Amino acid sequence: MKQKIILFHFNEKNFSLKEKEIKELKKNYFKIILYNNHHHAKFNYNEYNSKKLNKIKDDYKEIKINLNLKKIYEINHFLKDIKLKNKNKKIYISPYFISNTILEEEFIFYELSKVYKMQFVRPELSFIKNRYLLAKNIFKHHYTLKRKTIFSKKEFDTLKINYIASMETFNKNEINPKNLNSYIYRTLINFLNFLLNSRFNKNSKKYALIVLNNNKNLNSLSKSMNLQRYVQRFLNKFNYELVFLFHPRTNVIKYLFKEIKNKNFFFKRNQTSFLQNPINLINIVRNSEFIIHQSSSLSAQTLFLNKKILILGKNEIYIKNINNIVLNIRQNNFNFLKKNIKKNDILKIDKYLISLLSNSVNYKGEFNLYTKKLFYIFNEKRNEKKIIQNLLNGI
Repeated sequence: MKQKIILFHFNEKNFSLKEKEIKELKKNYFKIILYNNHHHAKFNYNEYNSKKLNKIKDDYKEIKINLNLKKIYEINHFLKDIKLKNKNKKIYISPYFISNTILEEEFIFYELSKVYKMQFVRPELSFIKNRYLLAKNIFKHHYTLKRKTIFSKKEFDTLKINYIASMETFNKNEINPKNLNSYIYRTLINFLNFLLNSRFNKNSKKYALIVLNNNKNLNSLSKSMNLQRYVQRFLNKFNYELVFLFHPRTNVIKYLFKEIKNKNFFFKRNQTSFLQNPINLINIVRNSEFIIHQSSSLSAQTLFLNKKILILGKNEIYIKNINNIVLNIRQNNFNFLKKNIKKNDILKIDKYLISLLSNSVNYKGEFNLYTKKLFYIFNEKRNEKKIIQNLLNGI
C-alpha cells in the first residue's frame, strides 16, 4: 500500500483528525497529510511573479469566480514541497467536508492537483438525492470505486419508480428566499404563478424545458454560451414554446425585475413562459419535448424519465454524452430531437445510472441501496465523516 492522501478543510486553522479517524483512513492510505495554518508560516514569498499561478486567478476571474491570490501561492508552496519529497508516488487530494457549493479551497486544490499530477477527488451529494459519491473533478463526474454498492435489477427498477414519484416532493419542500418577507414573497409568487401557469397551461402543447440553476459557481463553471443568443436560435428554429423553470430557492421577483430592467427580449416573445414550484412537476417534465441542461441537478434527474437532454454549456456538469440522449449544442445539430428514443438508448442511460449508484453510499456512509420512496423524500441527517471515510477507502 503506497497510496498517500492530502486532506484539507475550509476551516484550515483548526483542522485536525481524531485518532479514530486516522485509524480508519489508514486502512487504505500509507500516509495522511493535513493542510492547515502551520504550513503558512513557511511561506515567505515577497512577490507574486509566477505566470502559471497568476493565470489560475485570471482564468477564474473571467468566469466571475474570484480566488485569493495569496492562498493560491500558499497552497502551491505546500503541494510543491510534498511533490519534491514524493516523486512518482500516487497522491490523492480531497476536502474533508461535504459542501453544497464549490468553495475557494476546492477550486485552488483542483487546479494545482493538475500541475503536480495528483488525483483530486471530492466527496459530494449526488444528483440522485441521498446518494453520496466521489467526484473525480469539480465538474462532478463520479470517480470509480473498487468497493461497490451491489443491487439487483429488480431493486434498480423499484428505485427508478419511487425516485420519479419523489421528485415532485423535492419541488414542494424547497423554501423561498430569506431576503424578502416570507408572506409578501409568497403572495407575489402565487400571483405570478397564477399568471404564468395560466398562460403555460392554456397555450403550451409542445415545449422544451430549460432548468435555471441558482448556483452561481456551477453556472460559471459550465461556461454556458450567452443564454440570450441560444434562446434566439431556439425560437428561430422551433415553432413551439420554451419554458423556463426556476429553482425553488431562486428569488424569481428579483430575477424578473432584472430582465425587465435590462429590456430582455424574453418578455417580448409569446413563445416563452416561466414557472416556479409548478403543480405536477413530473408531468411537466415528462411532457416536454426535451430538457436543456446547463448545470442543474433536476435536468440530470430527468435521465430517470428517459428524456432527451441538450447540453448548453461548454463543460458538461453532472452528466456525460450518452448516445443521442445528450447532445452538445456545439455540434450545431438539432436532428437528434426528431428521433425517437429506442430501447438501446434507455439501456445506455440505465448503465450510466447503475454505474453512479454502484459507486456511491447512502446518508449513513453505507454501501447499501434504499429503494423505498421515503428515503428520497426526507433529508436524513447524514453521517458526514463516515460518508467521506468510506468513499475515500473505496478507492
